[in-house]
Amino acid sequence: MEDINKLKIDENTVVHCETEELANEVLSIAKIFGHDWYNSYPSKHSSKWYEYRNKTLYDLHQYTIGNDVLDFGSNTKIISAQEFIDLHKTSSSIGVDFHNKIQKQFDEGYKESNGKRYYELDWNFINQMADRMSQNKKPNGKYERWNWKKPIDIEELKQATMRHLIEVMKGNYEDEGRPYGHLEAISCNVMMINYQLNGNKD
Repeated sequence: MEDINKLKIDENTVVHCETEELANEVLSIAKIFGHDWYNSYPSKHSSKWYEYRNKTLYDLHQYTIGNDVLDFGSNTKIISAQEFIDLHKTSSSIGVDFHNKIQKQFDEGYKESNGKRYYELDWNFINQMADRMSQNKKPNGKYERWNWKKPIDIEELKQATMRHLIEVMKGNYEDEGRPYGHLEAISCNVMMINYQLNGNKD
């Protein structure tokens, strides 16, 4: 009997995800089959799709990511995200209960939150902000850790934010070697302004 907990792709197969939505769907299915990307990849809670965007390839067995099939070995095959999804949603060899778990990922709607805070955030972008902040830390960066929690002139932060915003308005997104560095800088600066306006309180 076929192992229902085993992915329906060989270990030398990678999955091509053209969109972030497809990436999240593929990784959700992989988790059901015992391959939890989010708790196995070094950067937890992130699909890392933004690194390669529409060229993203996932090795779900080895928990690695790339944009060139040669990164994974000469005998590696590529299947599309949709092929992967269809294979795991329709495989007749999967037990009914297990199949229902997969279908639930696609069909179940959100439950009422009863007034509780709902964290409707882009966790990939949160990780980008964290990466940007880490990149600017000493010894290789410009600032000490948590420097932004010290008293800072809000007007200086506004001016810094505006410089990055102007670049975005001109269609420039890359900054300091990061594809969307200007967007990350704007968000980080706005976070700092908010912190200063709230009286430097955690």
